[in-house]
Amino acid sequence: APAARPAVRAAPPAVRSDAWARELKDEFAGIEEYNDDGVVQVWTDGAFTEAFDVPLAAGAVFYAEGSGRNRRVPVEGCSSAARAELAAATDAMEGDGRSLCIRCDSKWTVDGLNGRLNRFRARAWLKRPLRAEPIADGDLWRRAAKANDRRTAAGLTTTVTWVKGH
Repeated sequence: APAARPAVRAAPPAVRSDAWARELKDEFAGIEEYNDDGVVQVWTDGAFTEAFDVPLAAGAVFYAEGSGRNRRVPVEGCSSAARAELAAATDAMEGDGRSLCIRCDSKWTVDGLNGRLNRFRARAWLKRPLRAEPIADGDLWRRAAKANDRRTAAGLTTTVTWVKGH
């Protein structure tokens, strides 16, 4: 069996940096919050690193330059960049009561939100049901499914599209 990834702990103060946020701000300068159809666009991203043997992960939700809705998303549990991407997309679905077009550079997240959620649910959140092997990041996939169900029940659309990463 593969070794378990260590749980994420808070970063020491010397490790915390706004460099990643500045990079995203520069990359998305001039982006508008609404697309041509009047649907809210939101970009999500995730990052993972280890500093001083401390695994660090965070997601980001970005609407538009200067938007008060732009935020970082803390990632708890065993972390990876993919988990941070999913956490950011889930946070966007949970925190916005409008129809959304989520733009994400993680095919794993996009494919999961666009089709695998139903299969995950049908298999009781197990990758291999006969072996009772849970899917990776099942806690976040269940959160994403609940958020998607609430949005659908409220008549909100959620489109998730893949964009080329940075």
